[in-house]
Amino acid sequence: MPIMRSLQSCSGSWLGWSIQDAVRISESMRITFAPGEFAGEGTDKDGDFVLQGTFDADGNVTIDRRYTRTRSQNPETTVWVYPYIGRWDGTFISGFWHYPLGEAEGGPFEMWPANEEQIAELSLQEFNAERRALAVTNGVTPQVWGRRNIRWYSESNVETGRHRSSVHPIGRSAVRPE
Repeated sequence: MPIMRSLQSCSGSWLGWSIQDAVRISESMRITFAPGEFAGEGTDKDGDFVLQGTFDADGNVTIDRRYTRTRSQNPETTVWVYPYIGRWDGTFISGFWHYPLGEAEGGPFEMWPANEEQIAELSLQEFNAERRALAVTNGVTPQVWGRRNIRWYSESNVETGRHRSSVHPIGRSAVRPE
């Protein structure tokens, strides 16, 4: 079984998105990880926020997010704590966030170390080059994939010292490779 990269090794700049009222919102964060916990700060279209969270060896992540400055006219929004519940898969954290006043409302979210974007872009370029070469060999028009329709995986095995990275089209293979 592959060993998942520890969140503790991922301090630094992070990127992410969440869905709020059917709108996708981009986020940027700076997070510092310690054993089993983390803290950070970030910004999105609604304002500036701080994060505090915990994580375990199984990849379970809980985050409390509180705005320190908002663009809202409601001053109470800087008091509210927004809970996020998710899972770390070795590449990114995904899950669901809730409004402080009701768990029935909220939306999905994903967040990842900012350098994953660069690594995924390089993997995507290699993936597309392989697809082009295969298409030319088979005499067909190549289908080039962009960041929005791929999922990038990275797995390491400490016992064997092997590392594997791969790019997989979403919708064609949503299952992690064996």
